[in-house]
Amino acid sequence: MWNKGFLKDARQLSIRFYLLALLIFLTFAGSGLIVPVVPLYAMRLGAGALELGLLIAGAAISRAVAQPVLGGLSDRWGRKPLIVVAQLVNAEVSFLYTVTQSVWVVLALRFIQGIALASFIVSSRALVADVTTPANRGLANGISSTAQTSGFMLGPAIGGGLASFASLEWPFYLLTTVSLISGLIGIFALPGKRLIVASVAPIPQVSLSSRVSLLATFGLPQLFEMAGLGVYMTVFVPFVSESLYWPPAAIGLSFTLSAVGGLVAGPLMGHLSDKIGRRAVGFIGLGLIFTQPILIFLAADTPFIWLAFLIGGAGGPAYFDALFSAVGDATDPKNRAWVLGGIGAIGDLGTALGGLTGQFIWQSIGIRSAFLFDALLVATAAAAVSLTWKRRESALIQKEA
Repeated sequence: MWNKGFLKDARQLSIRFYLLALLIFLTFAGSGLIVPVVPLYAMRLGAGALELGLLIAGAAISRAVAQPVLGGLSDRWGRKPLIVVAQLVNAEVSFLYTVTQSVWVVLALRFIQGIALASFIVSSRALVADVTTPANRGLANGISSTAQTSGFMLGPAIGGGLASFASLEWPFYLLTTVSLISGLIGIFALPGKRLIVASVAPIPQVSLSSRVSLLATFGLPQLFEMAGLGVYMTVFVPFVSESLYWPPAAIGLSFTLSAVGGLVAGPLMGHLSDKIGRRAVGFIGLGLIFTQPILIFLAADTPFIWLAFLIGGAGGPAYFDALFSAVGDATDPKNRAWVLGGIGAIGDLGTALGGLTGQFIWQSIGIRSAFLFDALLVATAAAAVSLTWKRRESALIQKEA
């Protein structure tokens, strides 16, 4: 039975992987702690519309610029140093928030946090691929994405509660503590040097031109998918609040349902990609994501939109688990993080372009039309996956019964 195979494969993942998954959970829970608080903290220091816009854009820009560079360093120095340093930097920066009296210092700290998160993201994703084989890499990516999603679900709730019932400083104090704990876990639990699990067919180190080709193969669908996300995030809240008169609680529930769909689908879809291939599951994921803006465009009532979030929430992990597993399959450990960093930068660029395009369509054509454009971008990403991703050619490792 497939479910028995799922449990068997999950038990065979190493303890080091599960400690890494714990580290991913703590990191994203910690990052989520201050998501609802940083804008309020900046406003208390006198931030206006310009400063708040820079606050949001600064972290994204720093991630986009830093990911390829930090990915190259991770390939050269190993995953552990960049993961540990990222946690220690995050701990110090989080504490500095509480003592600054300048909104421009807050902006600088947010920029630095973006670099630290980029260091963690590219190194942790590469390490997931390093400690797995093509036979279980999809499952591992599914579990790690579930850890990331659940952490980012929990963090904002705790951070918002602390800010409401204690003070705005307390989420930063807790993030400092969580980051220090995560740093200690990284020091004592992660491998001190690159730990590679042999794949079915070892992949030789590839040239720069081959790495650029990999960026084109996996970055093209990522550009379109993340551009669609940028459009969606720009227009969804204004649409439901102004056209459907949704209260904030209903908007929050929508994103919670999306996260629930991801939590359920993540490990299962990742495991499925180990069985039927990355391209098939990536295509399925994008198909589910495509359904979301279409349903919202056609929506006449609230439950219909909530259903759209549940479906789209399941599609996200399916696509991303397949993407990162395919990159792990296609790259050598000596260039893996560089490729992942480049794909991350392309995705951040797509999100920025999508946000600008969504705003333009909203103002010039109409806000509902932006959802159709979102669907078109996701369909283009699915076509790119179908045309550019190679089917898995290596056989799965046959495990002993």
